[in-house]
Amino acid sequence: MELKRILRQYAFTLVVIMCIGLLLSGFATVREKTRYNMDMTPYETVEITDIGKKISEFVKNFLTYSLNSANIV
Repeated sequence: MELKRILRQYAFTLVVIMCIGLLLSGFATVREKTRYNMDMTPYETVEITDIGKKISEFVKNFLTYSLNSANIV
C-alpha cells in the first residue's frame, strides 16, 4: 500500500514538472513569434549548405595545419 502511494506521488510530481516545462517553452515560443511580428526579422535558420561549408572549412584548415606542422618537424 505504501509503495502505491509513493508511485502516485511520483507520477503526480512528474506530470506537474512536465506541465510547467511545457508552459515555459510556450512562453518562449510566443515571445519569439511576437518579436518576429513586431520587428519583421526572420527567424534564425540553419541550412545544410551552411553546415557543409563550415565542415569543409574546418577540414581544410585542419589538414593545412597538419601538413604544415608535419613539414616543420
